[in-house]
Amino acid sequence: MRSRFFMIWFLSVLMFLSVGCGTDKDRVPNEATGAIPEAKSDGQPTETDFIENTLPEETAPETTPSEEAEIFLPETQEAEDNQPASVDAFAPQETESLLPTGYDGILSSEYVIIGKDYYCVTKRKEKVGTISMPTIISLDSGDVRPLCPDPLCPHDSPAVCPYVNVNAYFPIPFCAADEHTFFVLFETSVGCRMDRLDSASGSVRTICRASEEIRLLCVEDKTVWAAVGGFLIGYDAETDAEVFRGAIPSGTTPHFIRDGKVYCSTIASLFVTDPAFAEDYDKISVTGPADAWYYDTTDGSFWINTVGEQGGAVYVCRDGGWERVDLPIENIFCFALTADKIYFSPWDPKKIRGAADKSGGKIYAVDRKDPNGEAELVYTAEEGEPLCSAASHYVVFGDFLFYSGMKIEGSSLSIAGDLPKIRIGLDTGERREIFWDGG
Repeated sequence: MRSRFFMIWFLSVLMFLSVGCGTDKDRVPNEATGAIPEAKSDGQPTETDFIENTLPEETAPETTPSEEAEIFLPETQEAEDNQPASVDAFAPQETESLLPTGYDGILSSEYVIIGKDYYCVTKRKEKVGTISMPTIISLDSGDVRPLCPDPLCPHDSPAVCPYVNVNAYFPIPFCAADEHTFFVLFETSVGCRMDRLDSASGSVRTICRASEEIRLLCVEDKTVWAAVGGFLIGYDAETDAEVFRGAIPSGTTPHFIRDGKVYCSTIASLFVTDPAFAEDYDKISVTGPADAWYYDTTDGSFWINTVGEQGGAVYVCRDGGWERVDLPIENIFCFALTADKIYFSPWDPKKIRGAADKSGGKIYAVDRKDPNGEAELVYTAEEGEPLCSAASHYVVFGDFLFYSGMKIEGSSLSIAGDLPKIRIGLDTGERREIFWDGG
């Protein structure tokens, strides 16, 4: 009886399995092993699919930078939630980046970068005069907005908008301690003043006034460094209190301070000293005054170019001292530095309606690891358009070149009047003119 019951149960199970599973044409025994592969649901590839049926290279799905950021960089998600973390614009960056940009950890006299935002100055001619405004350009989206956080502000007078200057010849010099705290120089009827702007609260405080020139240098370790007249002065970035004052030797120009070192120049030399100017070391003789500088926080190298009457050169200061950078062309007018490339323009004066663009309107690029290697011509300015001058230099971020628009006045290149920031896609050639109001 038990044997008969077992036989009936066994036959029932076989019938159930044959009805429920059906026949899967893909689930055939392997000829070599006899094994039957596991079933897969519609649209869900199995591990075997990825191993044995890899997509051809030309059809494989690409991973975009934004996808990588979401996977590997949780701080990117925080930014999307409108909760930006405090950022020290001049703090050392990590030596490796999952999403290298070419400007990570590169500081410069030519720009302020915080996160993915490029801070510069643009000018717009209005009824009241030419308005200069610190301007924020997103390097990701291309969005543009003025530094002034008030959307209802007319931005037409320093008495109303403390972020602007009117009819100033030079762009407003400024630097940043974080994404909210900016130190800005303004021209006044009696000289200069340096203000501290807090874009989060809208507060403005004047740190110092001087009838002499004020030159902002940098923010380092919560100290704002400026050359005020003949003195190097450090101000506490939070309290504005003066924390250091030292006399600058005659003929000396300090450019940048890092880790207790002051990078300086004279008309005939580059050297490093301490804030008290007690001892000069790592000195090298040069021809012509120093110009734009770059500092790479990943290796501690300081780069600067000098320009005289007949051309210039690029120099770098590393642990072993100063050396001239051996570029494919001997005389250099200006340069820009990224993590992997050196961009430069030869000394090649080109007449444009009576004025001279000494860059010749051309930019070349070489590998930083092989600066004397083959140079690639990456950009040629449009006919009749100035590219750069002693008062206005270009910068490169990723595939984009930025430089300031200029006018021809007599025999000079002028940055008076409208001064858009021009963005060129080095890979596409696309051109865009950017003003602080969007342009």
